Amino acid sequence: MDNQASSIVKVTGTAQDINTVAETGKSLAKEVVKDVGEVADKSGEAISDAGLVAAPFTEGTSLLLIPVGETLSASGKTMKGLVYLGEGDYSSAGVEGGKIAFGLATNSLTSAAVSNSKAVGNITNNTQETITETVLGGVSNFLSKVIDYFTDDGTNK
Repeated sequence: MDNQASSIVKVTGTAQDINTVAETGKSLAKEVVKDVGEVADKSGEAISDAGLVAAPFTEGTSLLLIPVGETLSASGKTMKGLVYLGEGDYSSAGVEGGKIAFGLATNSLTSAAVSNSKAVGNITNNTQETITETVLGGVSNFLSKVIDYFTDDGTNK
């Protein structure tokens, strides 16, 4: 093989190596984003759970943690959903989107229920409001866990 042919083979081999590294990097980056999304999702859920559990002992102050946890969890779900969309896995992306929508809807319903109870006089003090928010938040949280159980593919359990 002459020098020119050797150079072409060497350049071609190097280009293939670069392409392989680039493809591996893309796959690794997607997995990292999914993993970070999963951590954010589960951490947000843990923060919300802690806010609910502590509510009776903190006179409702810990309920302020719930929106923080929900936002973090939704951000994680969004990250995972975007990777799924990028991979063409529309089913998994739809599941993550559905979980976000469910969380937003139940939080909105909880707020509306508390507001209506105040308006009609069923809630007349902060203790009653805390109890109502804790119970409704607990029910919402339980329903989210049930949805997660039936929609996760088993890799995140």
